[in-house]
Amino acid sequence: MKYTDQLDYRKLPNGKILSVSHKESGKRLSEIPAKILDYMMARVGEEIDKNDICSHVWGDSHYFIHRSFDVHLKKVRDFLKQTDAPFEIPRSNRMKLYLFEKNG
Repeated sequence: MKYTDQLDYRKLPNGKILSVSHKESGKRLSEIPAKILDYMMARVGEEIDKNDICSHVWGDSHYFIHRSFDVHLKKVRDFLKQTDAPFEIPRSNRMKLYLFEKNG
């Protein structure tokens, strides 16, 4: 079973993501981390600019949003680890991020 098949997105009729849950473990991400995960899952293996994610999630990108993003990204990393996801987001001090498939 693909990892994405194990995720249950709770959305409004207009498609806005409210949360995501992992079906087997019951772990849940709230709205903002769920949006970040969704954005990154659509771009596995690609270089993703932090400004692009912030603009997608908040509609803006500045210092205070970047600080908030860092907190939410940690929640996404923890979620991936706790649900034995075949993906990881390597730590980086740069403005570029990657969601990679783990090897083996």
